[in-house]
Amino acid sequence: MNKQFKCILIASIALLFSMNAQALLVSEDSSFGAGSITRDTDTGLEWLGLDYTLTQGYSGVVSQLGPGGTYDGFRLATGAELETLFYSSAGISSTNTSSTRAEIFNLISLVGYTFSAGLGGGAPAYFFASTAFFDDGEDTLLGLASLSIDIESSGQDAFILSDIASPASTIGEWSAGWLVRASEVPAPAGIFWLGLSMLLIGRGRITNS
Repeated sequence: MNKQFKCILIASIALLFSMNAQALLVSEDSSFGAGSITRDTDTGLEWLGLDYTLTQGYSGVVSQLGPGGTYDGFRLATGAELETLFYSSAGISSTNTSSTRAEIFNLISLVGYTFSAGLGGGAPAYFFASTAFFDDGEDTLLGLASLSIDIESSGQDAFILSDIASPASTIGEWSAGWLVRASEVPAPAGIFWLGLSMLLIGRGRITNS
């Protein structure tokens, strides 16, 4: 193998692993507003902030998912995608949420909250929850996925439940939906294979010249 090509190949592989190791949840702007999108650099999915669907309910969200609708390009997330977001990308423990308190707080900060509570009288809120419905593949019932944290105590939680909410019950703090779309930014693995293909083509041309 050409020594120069070998060095480039090794560097490309190292770049792939470093990019995967640095997979992040990134806040980005969109037509909805500043910081309205959370992009998962590992899965290539973009999550719409929950406050942009809050109060809409299931029927209001679904009616705007098609071409020309408010949420054109988005779809309801699946339970599997939420599990990846919560327990892999955000790093939340599925068995011991007290060990990942900071991770829950960070994800709520990114996706927004649907409910907050405080002592009133102008005092800042101390409890925050991000609860929204998702598509669990059932015809009549929806799933609910939720994050919550009490910043004045050790209370926090994260759960994903299937077959728990009827479309008619998606009101109030349950009225937001987990919406997702594919990112236009290539995932790290895609970048790597594109680069490797170009290197192989270039090597072939050098060999034949």
